[in-house]
Amino acid sequence: MAFNNKLIFNISLLFLLTSCGYLFQHQQDWSFIQSVGGVKISNPVYTDAGLILPVFCDVSGLYGFTVKPTVMNSALVFVNVNAKVKEGEINIMISTKLASSNTEKDRTRCQPVHFKSLPIGSYKVYYKDLSGVQNYIDDVVVGK
Repeated sequence: MAFNNKLIFNISLLFLLTSCGYLFQHQQDWSFIQSVGGVKISNPVYTDAGLILPVFCDVSGLYGFTVKPTVMNSALVFVNVNAKVKEGEINIMISTKLASSNTEKDRTRCQPVHFKSLPIGSYKVYYKDLSGVQNYIDDVVVGK
């Protein structure tokens, strides 16, 4: 009987831990982004879905975008890119979470940022982590 209780407990614990991936996302700092190959951007483009800022990165560490990756991750997946616009600056931050299934393991590449509106003009793009430090990425121009 004690064996069955232990087995049930272990299965329940495993289920709980794998479910945590759905609940907990983590905003990554600059050192993490650099360790998995960096991040690149290009000028915003207008699409049927609105204005997007292309963001190129991969949280698996398999591809280098601005630096050679030094870390590989098989359990992390991309969640989103958060962007805040203020006075000629766009500050981005990438969030990840633990993969909760085998199908999610393919979601390591960053997706673009979608803007409802962004005034025409030039912007400096930074990676701003939780400490408030801004790490310069590139300049972009929003045209007509």
